[in-house]
Amino acid sequence: MAGILFSRFTVHRGIWHSLLAGGLCSLLTAALSFNLLNQPEGLAWFHGAATLVGFLIHLSLDEIYSVDLEGARFKRSFGTALKLGDSRRPMSNLLMLIATLTLIPWVPPWSVLGELLHQGSLLWR
Repeated sequence: MAGILFSRFTVHRGIWHSLLAGGLCSLLTAALSFNLLNQPEGLAWFHGAATLVGFLIHLSLDEIYSVDLEGARFKRSFGTALKLGDSRRPMSNLLMLIATLTLIPWVPPWSVLGELLHQGSLLWR
């Protein structure tokens, strides 16, 4: 039933193939990890970050796959995988942005994310 509804109201490489969807899914993961699974703040942010990295890898590989190296051409799907939102459906973008913003009170404290990012940047010095 859920699959039928999902396919009815979504388009392949539509809004769910966007950076906005990646942000929504990563914040949702961090919020669920922190509030539902009672994970420590830092670990919850790591879960959200892992989701975002996986999302970005998926979108990047989709974009790379849309280049036909043998035929030396771009496939029709080129430019549709790695994008901010769905340019054909502005209402979908707005609804996903609203959903993303409603998660902000539920995520772990932002200061913890800042500390983790700072600690990570120290590793690269």
